[in-house]
This record gives sequence, C-alpha cells and structure tokens, in this order.
Amino acid sequence: MDQFRKLAIEELLDKLFKKHYFDICTLDKLIELSRITPNHAVYKELSAFHCKHYSEMSTELRQMIQQKVVECLRGDLV
Repeated sequence: MDQFRKLAIEELLDKLFKKHYFDICTLDKLIELSRITPNHAVYKELSAFHCKHYSEMSTELRQMIQQKVVECLRGDLV
C-alpha cells in the first residue's frame, strides 16, 4: 500500500469517529480506499445509524458501533 493511500485511510478512520455523527459515506470511502470486501450484514446494520448524532447514543452503543466498524472492515470472513 502506498503512503498516500495509507494516510488517506488513517484520515478517514479519524474522521469517522471525530464527527458529531456517524457517516456511512465516510465508511464507504474507507472501504473503497482499503480495497476490501466488507461484511455486508454488518454494513447493513451500521447503515441504520447514518447521520445519527453520537450525542444521542448511549456510551455502550457508541462503543458497539466502533466494534461493528472493525467487524465490517474485516470482511465476510468473520
């Protein structure tokens, strides 16, 4: 992986959780740049939270979303 793409991926990961809301479009870009096949079932679950503000979520749900993003990015092999 070239350095530019690596930095772009790091930036997207940072952006995904520093915004005030969950943005599925950022996750889409992350998936595309990573050139992975996401876990489609988990992706569909995450899409339900698109544009949902983190401030409206419990701490437990925010943590679960972070875990689900990792699961999604691991692909369908999980």
